[in-house]
Formats: sequence, C-alpha cells, structure tokens
Amino acid sequence: MAKFLGIGLENLAELADVIVDDLDEVQKGIGWWSSYTDLGTKERGPADDFSPVRVTTHFCGALRALASALDCLGGCLVGVPGLPTDIVKAALSSARDQLTKAAKSNVRQAQLASDLNAITAAAGPAGWMEWLIAMRNTDVHRARRIMTWDIDIGAGNLVEGINMKLPRSPELTEIQACVYAGGTVPTHFEALADAFLDDLTESVVTYLDGAANLLKDLWVERKQTTALIEQPASQW
Repeated sequence: MAKFLGIGLENLAELADVIVDDLDEVQKGIGWWSSYTDLGTKERGPADDFSPVRVTTHFCGALRALASALDCLGGCLVGVPGLPTDIVKAALSSARDQLTKAAKSNVRQAQLASDLNAITAAAGPAGWMEWLIAMRNTDVHRARRIMTWDIDIGAGNLVEGINMKLPRSPELTEIQACVYAGGTVPTHFEALADAFLDDLTESVVTYLDGAANLLKDLWVERKQTTALIEQPASQW
C-alpha cells in the first residue's frame, strides 16, 4: 500500500514482512533466535495471549449461569400457577408471556403477574432482565461481539488496568448500535464489566428469591383450594 500511495515507506513495510515471516509457532518468537542459548522461552509463552480469551470465556459463563437460573425458574412459573403451556421446554420469557395471557381470565394469575412485575422492577434498573437474556442469546447463538476495553493510565504514563465495557444493545450488530446511538461511545455502558456483573448477579438473586416466595405462597393456596386454578392435564 505504501508503494501504491507513493509515500516512500516501502522499506518499512518490507522490514515488517521479514520480521513477521520469521515468527515461529514452536519457538514462540523469532525462530532463528533459538541459536542464542542465553535466551529462554519463559517470556515468550502464550499466557498473555490467553488473557483476553479467559476474560470473555468467564464472562460468557457468568451470563449463561444467570440466564439459565432465570429459565429454570420459568419451569416453576409454568407449573405452580398451572399455565397451559409446555413445562419441559419452558423459559422465563415464554412463561411470563403465557402468564400475561392467562391473567386476563383468572384473578389469582393476574395477581401473580402483577406481583412478579413489581419484583422485577425492584430488583434492578428498567430492562435489566431483557438485557441479560439478549446478551446471553448473543453470546451463545451468534458470532462474538467486538469487545470494548478501557485502559487506565496512572503515574508515569503506566498502564494500571484494562477494563471491559459492555454493550447497551446486545441484540444489535456493532454497526447498527453505532448508527442508532450516534457514535461508538454511547453504545456501551459507563460501568465496568466487573461491577456491572456484580450488580446484575444481585438483581438475579433478588428476583429469584422474591419470585420463589410468591410461587411458594400460591402453591400452598392451590393445595388448600384446588379449584383456584385448573392444572393442565398435559403436565401430569
């Protein structure tokens, strides 16, 4: 490209080429440098290259665990209030949709739906649950997003930390998010990923505990008054 543009940097490009060509996967560095016996391999290991992979792997694992906990509750949300849908393949999102429909014709199910909405709102900021499900689905079912990182520069211009930032709209592609938000900066949350996941975990735990308490009460009510809700025969 330098030659095509006529900017006089052909030798610089060629220097880069000859160096890269001599990188050796076995030696973990410049292959012919292995002839210098004083150079060990300790500083040429792949540990640094694995660091970003480990971060994203643990992040994906955390998302899957949190979202799976919600989906497991989805099975209870189908069975306890007797919703007329498949209990085996239940997920929280589909169970909530079914509860909304059932609430139109049953007062007790309507009360449960209202109480669950209140618990969801109290557990975290608006849309926290939808974001979690969308981010989990993006990481599990789609190509990896481009991850954004913040670099903390300290005294002496030294790097003190590298922090991952999370996308606000994981259901969008990077280009879509950038266009809709009017730039790359507003496409990500200001909170760093570690603090974000801590708060997200607390929201999930709060919701699960509150929802379980509501379902426990309903279970006892139904046991005492079996006519309160008709259990679908398919769930027997």
